[in-house]
This record gives sequence, C-alpha cells and structure tokens, in this order.
Amino acid sequence: MLVGAGSQAVALEAIVFSARHVESPFFKAENVRLTLRPRDSGRAALEMRATRVMFSGPLGDYRDLRLSCASAELDGPAPVCRNLNLASATSPLGPLRMSAAASYNMDQERLSFNGAGWQLAGGVATVAARAAARSWSGQLHSVGMQGNPLRKLLKPYASLADDFATAGKFDFDASLGGMNGATRGTWKLLGSGVEFSNSDATIIGEKLVLSLGGTVEWPRGSDIMLQTTDFAATSGQALLGPALLDLTKNPLTASGRGDYDGKQLRFASLRVSQQRLLEAEGSLGLRLEPDFALDSGSLRITRLEFPAAYTSLIQLAAAATVFGELKTAGQASGELWLANNAVSRVDLVTRGLDLEDTKGRFRMTGLQGELHWNAAPQADAPASWFSWRAGGSYGLSGGAARIDFSAAGRGFALTQPTRIPIFDGGLNIKLLSINDIGLDSMHGSFEGDIQPIGMPKISKAFGWPELAGTLGGRIPRVEYRDKLVTFSGDVVAQVFAGRIVGSNMRLQDPLGPWPRFFADIKLENLDLAMVTDTFSIGSITGHLAGEIRDMELFNWSPVKFDAALGTPRGDQGAHRISAKAVGTLSDIGNSGGGGFAKLQSGLLQFFDEYDYDRIGIRCQLANETCNMSGIEKAGIGYYILQGKGLPRIDIVGNAGRVNWPALVGQISDAMNSSGNNIEIRK
Repeated sequence: MLVGAGSQAVALEAIVFSARHVESPFFKAENVRLTLRPRDSGRAALEMRATRVMFSGPLGDYRDLRLSCASAELDGPAPVCRNLNLASATSPLGPLRMSAAASYNMDQERLSFNGAGWQLAGGVATVAARAAARSWSGQLHSVGMQGNPLRKLLKPYASLADDFATAGKFDFDASLGGMNGATRGTWKLLGSGVEFSNSDATIIGEKLVLSLGGTVEWPRGSDIMLQTTDFAATSGQALLGPALLDLTKNPLTASGRGDYDGKQLRFASLRVSQQRLLEAEGSLGLRLEPDFALDSGSLRITRLEFPAAYTSLIQLAAAATVFGELKTAGQASGELWLANNAVSRVDLVTRGLDLEDTKGRFRMTGLQGELHWNAAPQADAPASWFSWRAGGSYGLSGGAARIDFSAAGRGFALTQPTRIPIFDGGLNIKLLSINDIGLDSMHGSFEGDIQPIGMPKISKAFGWPELAGTLGGRIPRVEYRDKLVTFSGDVVAQVFAGRIVGSNMRLQDPLGPWPRFFADIKLENLDLAMVTDTFSIGSITGHLAGEIRDMELFNWSPVKFDAALGTPRGDQGAHRISAKAVGTLSDIGNSGGGGFAKLQSGLLQFFDEYDYDRIGIRCQLANETCNMSGIEKAGIGYYILQGKGLPRIDIVGNAGRVNWPALVGQISDAMNSSGNNIEIRK
C-alpha cells in the first residue's frame, strides 16, 4: 500500500487477506491467501491460494487450490468473474485445471460456478455448480475419456490388478445435489470399443458397447452410499471364466439396488436379462479393494434358453469332453451361487431339452431332470438325475432311459446301476465315475455288460456289410488314467455263430486328435458260411478260428498286427468252397490275377464247388507292408488252401510282401463289386 503526504491522493495497490482457517456453509479451507488488486470501474484482479479446500458431500477434497481472475466485477451485492482460471493439484477426479465463470450473491449467500476445458482421463469435461446456505448441486459432463487414464483416475475407488489391460472410449455424465446434510445424485457412463483382459486370458472383453448408470444417495449422517445401478451391453464379446457371452446376439441388461461402503458394492436386489438366453434375479456382492472381484451372490434363474445357454455358459467348460460340440434346444431353470469370481453351486431343472453331438457321437431328445452340483469336491449335494425320451450314440439308437448320479467339483459318478437301451438289446452300466473332468489328470472307471444286440442293426448303423449274430457279453472294469484307457479283463462279442474275444486292450489318448488302440483278438469257431455270405468273396463252408496278436490302430487305422486265420483243428462238417471263393483266395496269395480263370477254361469249368481239407492265411503287418504266409510251406510258396477229393484244388500263394493300403482298397472294391477277382500287387 502506498500513501501520499498533505493533499496528495492515496494510491491503493493491493489488499491481501490471509487466514489459517476459513469456514462457510459450503466449505472449509486451510492456509488461505487472497490478493485483491483494484482496477477501474469497480473491477479488480483477484488471486486466491489455499493448501486445502474441503467441500461437504461427494464434492470432496482439493489440495493446493489456486484460482485467478484478471477482471472481477466487485460492485454490488453479487461479485462475478467471467474469466476465472482454476487449478488444483488434487481433486476427487485427479488434477484439475480449467477456465470458468463464477459469481456469489452475498445477500442470498448463493454461489454459481461454470467451468470448461478440464482435461479429464484423456477426454474433456465441463462442470457446473450451485450452492446456497442449505443446499448445493453440481453437474459433470465428460466426453472422450480413455481406458487406461480412466482406470488410473478411479484407482482410489476401485482398482484392478496390475496385469489387467484395459482400452476403450468413455463418456460420463453425473449430477449431484445436497440439502440439509443429505446427498442425492444420478450418473451414467457410456463405453464404446471397450476391451479388457487379464494375464492368464480367463477374463477378456472385445469391442464392447455398454452403458452403466444409476442413482446414489447418502442419507444425513451416514457414510454408507445407497445406490441403484442399471447396466446394458449391446455389442461385442466377453469371456468371464468359463462363460463366453456374445452380446451382439444376446444383449444383456441388469438392474440392482444396494449400498456401497467404500470397499464393497452390494446389490441386495438384482435382476438380469439376456435376450434369448436367460431371466434371473438375486443378490450380488462386488469387492472393490484391494482388487476388484466378484465376492458373493446368488441368482434364481426363471428362464435359461438353449442353444444360447449352451454356447455362452457351458460349451467352453466342456470343450475337452464329449459335450464340447453340441446342437441344443429347449429350456431350463434353477439357482446358482457365486463366490470368489466363480460359480460355487448349481441347482438346475431341465424341461424338454434336446442334445445332439455335431460329430455324431451321441444324441438325446426330451431330456428332463435335475442337476445339483457343488464346486467343493467332497460336497454333500442332493442326488441328481436325468431321463430322456430317446437317445443314441455313434449311430446306435435307443429308447427311454434314466440315470441317477452325483456331481461335485470336477467329478461325476452314477449312484445306482442303469440300463441304456440300444436297438433290440442294451447296455447295463454297473459302475461309472469320472474325476478331474477337463484336466490333464482326468481319470475314471467303468464296468457293465451288453444285453445281446442284433449285429444286422449294428452293421447298418456303422455302415458295415450286414453281419450275422449278436453282440453281447460282459465289459470288464475299464480304467481311464493319464490319458490311457485300460481293460482289466476280456471283451467278448457273439458273432457269426462263434465268438470274438478281445484281450490286453489299451486305448491311448481317446479324447485327443490321434488315438492309439492296442489289443490281442481271438476268433473262436466262426461259421465261414455266414462270414463269406456277408463279405461277398464267394461261398465257403466250415469254421474259422485264429488270432490277431499285437494289434495297433493309429487313429483307428491298422498300423501293426500279426494275424493268423484258418480252419480250427478237428473241425467237423462239410468243407466246401465255391469257384468264386477259389478265385478270390488265388489272387490274394499271388502277385497277378487271372490264374484261376485260365484253369476254369479246361476241365474245371464243369465244377461250381470243391471240397477242401484246410484253409489258412497269415499276415504280419508293419510299415504298411504285409508279410504273407499260409498253412505250411509249398516249395517256394505256401498253402492257403489244401484240397481233398476229386477234382482236388490246392491254392498256393507266392506273394510274400504285399502293400497293405493297396490290399485293403482292392478287397473293399471286390466286396462291393459283382464278383470280380482281386488282383494283389506287390
């Protein structure tokens, strides 16, 4: 301040006001310094600094607050600044810097503020505020905020793990107001192109379009915020653990009412709807500190609609099982419980559900029942059951059936034996249990028996030539462990009026892309007339026995075996062979075709059938080559058939090494032809 002497005028340069504490109905301030520099016409330059300013309600706390006004209008009862610059090192929404206009009506004790140009989380925000003695209001509008800056901005209120990546564009609107110590407000967040993911890729969002908003309320004297929240996601995809949500096909809406205590957001009442997928209601608790997590909750599902429910909620978890590729239809309902970012319990009721594996491995129609599952492996859950009107597997058809089972953790087990109808017979399952489903450590056990099923029906289902007889017998205990299926006994099939017995059977990696099967096979007293009639290679009567040792199939195609088939010792009854069958066997054992046809042009053209003593052939397969032999040596060749009587026909083979794929292809062609002989190439 400058002062003159005598009659000289006094020139006032500045007025400085400072105070350690300042209180008003609107705020409290610490270490305030106000500098006023007078200008002409009732105007003045104004500067203010405060180390801390605290507003009531959610307007919050500001540190190192600075404001300046080059030309404040101070005349009259309502000072106003139309070119205010405001900055604060901290605020409830991070650093603050904006231009604004402000006025204060001293008679009415009413403050008005409008700000713009706030660089907020990569976007731009505007602010408007009004305050009076007993009430206040504020509005915030922000556009173009970016995912990572917004995440940093919200860290004091809800933090994500450091390995959680976020991206997207967001717009935000909020309106708050207070009266007599109580606060109310509304807010809405709009997101587009939203993406997020965690380090182990169990939570992923891609190209999401969403909106999130609601109301908030702080009752007078309470630190607990009461709130309602509305959520909608109308585009994009999200992976949440085992759930894969296609929000473009199945838009999601949710609404809830609850409270927030600064660490946990609780919805005491929650409703969820997803088009063509589900309707549900329940409660939910979200933990915001120290990291965001789904803490607890329960949902009562009034409608769960397939196929969307399968593709969204089930398919991913079942991908490593036979339920991984299904066509589904129908509805279900039930309840589920949530804890620690996962489903902890499921009670599900199905109504008329249809399931069909796209690879043809099984199907069920009219499925209904109850599933009671608990995440705890040893949980004592109520018994589960399913029944179906009709079903089938691998082309095999069956009628109505029911299974009773228990399900907990990654385990499944039948609680009582059951029968699965298959054509005119069935499969009796005495034991079935599976543990660690979906993991590399998956293991299980099976035991049962087959009630005789007609082989003609099985043959038709599998596209085979029609086989005679029935398939039946006991299936010994089967174990699956370390991706290997082992059988503790023999499997017996009754076919062609005899038996085929499988032993030492092992199936490696059955659920993988390249399964390997190992076994020893024994053929006992098969009726040759039935066999040859089935495979159209000519007629042979008598019986057939033999072994296929050390058999190995890779992806269900033979790559190794030692097979020896022939007439069993002491075989009784007629041994007759047709001319066509003689020709077939002749060409199998020789390097070129047509030899038997030359013989038939002579005396043998008058005979259609011949007697024989023994028949036999052997093939040792390795490296796609079959080393062939017969009953016994015959000079440089081997006997495939030893005749008897007149005219006597012996078939001697001389093709020692035969290309296996060519042999299989030509035999298959001959079986489907009108009787042409088979030519075997070396």
